Amino acid sequence: LFRRDPNGEESWSPFRRWMANLEPGEDSIITFNYDRVLEELDPKGGKLQILKPDEPEDQGKRVQVYRLHGGVDWVIEADKIVQKNARELLKSEDVQSALAVPGRGKAHFAEKHFEDLWKRAEGHISRAQTVFLVGYGFPKSDSMALRRILDALKLKTGAPPHRDIHLVLGAETTAATRRVAALLQTCTAGRCLEVVPPEAPFDSHRNTIGRPDQLLRIKQHPLWTQDFLGDWQDRAEPIPLA
Repeated sequence: LFRRDPNGEESWSPFRRWMANLEPGEDSIITFNYDRVLEELDPKGGKLQILKPDEPEDQGKRVQVYRLHGGVDWVIEADKIVQKNARELLKSEDVQSALAVPGRGKAHFAEKHFEDLWKRAEGHISRAQTVFLVGYGFPKSDSMALRRILDALKLKTGAPPHRDIHLVLGAETTAATRRVAALLQTCTAGRCLEVVPPEAPFDSHRNTIGRPDQLLRIKQHPLWTQDFLGDWQDRAEPIPLA
C-alpha cells in the first residue's frame, strides 16, 4: 500500500465509488482487517472516522469505522491505544502492537482492548436494516466473533423487523459460502426466512406482495468484492415491506 496511489490507479476505482456513496448517519463499517486501505482511500479523514476505543463518534458528520481486531498502526502505550506512523512501526521491535492476531489469546486480547468498539459495533448491527458481509466468512479461528455477530443479528427490541443480509464471498457458490448462509439462518428468531438463490436477478426483490411484516432475507451475490462495491447501491436497495 505504501507504493500504491488510490487516486491514480484504475484498480481502486470500485472502492473510490463505494466510499463516495457512503452516507454519514446511515452507514457504518465494521472490519477485521489490520491494513490501512481505508486510510489510503480517505487520507484526510473527511469522510471516514476510524474509531479507537472510547473515542466519541461524530454522528451524522462522518461514517464510523470499527476495527474490531485493531490496526497495523495501532500500539498500546500506558494502557491506551494510540496511532503511530505505520512505516516506523513495521521496522520497530520495541512496541506493543494493538493487534488481535490469530492464536490462543486472540479473543482475550480483543475483549480486553477492543470491548468498547465491539459493543458499539454490535449496536449498529442490531439496528441495521441492511447488512453486507463482504469478504468475511466467519473463519473457524473467530468463534467469538461468530457468536457475537450472530447474536446481534437476532430480532431484539429496537431491531428492524425486516432485515436484508447480502453475502459477497466470491464468484462461486462453495461449501464455505453455504456454511455462512446456514449460520445466518439461525438469526430468524421471530422472522420469516427467505433465501434468494445466487442466480436470481439482483432486482428480483421488488415483487413484495404478500410478504410478512417480519422477514429476514439472505441474498448471495456470486461476485468478487470489487464487482459488488462498484455498484452496491443498485444491487442492494432496501426492500420495501408489502
